[in-house]
Amino acid sequence: MFRTLGILLLVAIFCIVVALAYFNRTPVDIDYLFGSAKLALALLLLVVFAFAVALTALLCSARMLGQHREIRHLRKQLKTVESELRSLRALPAGDR
Repeated sequence: MFRTLGILLLVAIFCIVVALAYFNRTPVDIDYLFGSAKLALALLLLVVFAFAVALTALLCSARMLGQHREIRHLRKQLKTVESELRSLRALPAGDR
């Protein structure tokens, strides 16, 4: 059910993107730092979107790497605490 809805949603988004690309074929002038170019508006939007996706993925992956490092540290700390707890439980009742 959800898979079918997901596929239908992707097809609908693809159709919308194709329609926007078709109706935005007008070339626009782009002035950037080292020169200028004339590109179709749809192509410019596609390039900017791809750049934004790549930048977002890069920033999210940097954050995820930090979180993985923290998880590894916390697991090591948990292992230490659990071994200490096991050793305390193994002590005879009179020594506590």
